[in-house]
Amino acid sequence: MDKKFMSLGPNKKKQLTTKRRNDPKELFRTSLLEQIDGIVAEQNGQQATVKRIRFHKEVDRPLRKWWWMDGACFFLTLRYSSQIIRIQDHQSINCGDSLQCVEDVLQQLLTALDNKDPDIIDAIEKAYQKTRWKKRPRSQR
Repeated sequence: MDKKFMSLGPNKKKQLTTKRRNDPKELFRTSLLEQIDGIVAEQNGQQATVKRIRFHKEVDRPLRKWWWMDGACFFLTLRYSSQIIRIQDHQSINCGDSLQCVEDVLQQLLTALDNKDPDIIDAIEKAYQKTRWKKRPRSQR
């Protein structure tokens, strides 16, 4: 046997990675900024793209919009990964009749996040907990 693995002892596990996960609030803040950039691009008649790493190289991908139009109103659904962020149990936000209104709402959310508004922080934490993989006890398998 290799001495490197023997020195870990019977109750210790080898660390798989040294990179820690990002803070959920910072990830959400980054996503808010991407959405604001997407609205500005759409107001200028351009398609919004974001840079993603695929197979060890950077590629431009279309932005997945959080906003949509129903009738004459724009609505906004906040997301953390695949989960919907429900602020005070509301799934979507009625923004108004223009993209500028949607941008204003996103800016207000960004300000509230920076001010550590408890409603937003709790909603992000709930969505984060839903994305975590949890091992079920043997009795429930």
